[in-house]
Amino acid sequence: MDFRKAAPDLKVRVGDVLSEGNKVVSTWEISDTFKHDYNGIKGTRKKSNLRGVDLFKINTHEKSLITRRLKVWMEKDDQRTIVGRVNRHDK
Repeated sequence: MDFRKAAPDLKVRVGDVLSEGNKVVSTWEISDTFKHDYNGIKGTRKKSNLRGVDLFKINTHEKSLITRRLKVWMEKDDQRTIVGRVNRHDK
């Protein structure tokens, strides 16, 4: 099953995208209801909202244009707010 079937009301909104030199910053928001099982995870039928920021460093002289990526997001549901989950990718 693909993720769109597990969360059929998935909405992704890209907010601001700013760039200067070889750096790009974008804000985004994702909302969905995880209705069906996916990849071994049981569907909870709970709504979730994620907001985040992606930071990219672009290098046109390498095979991979994106040479550095940092993702920070905030998850908010009825009981808690989680801030500061970070995924970092360097090449």
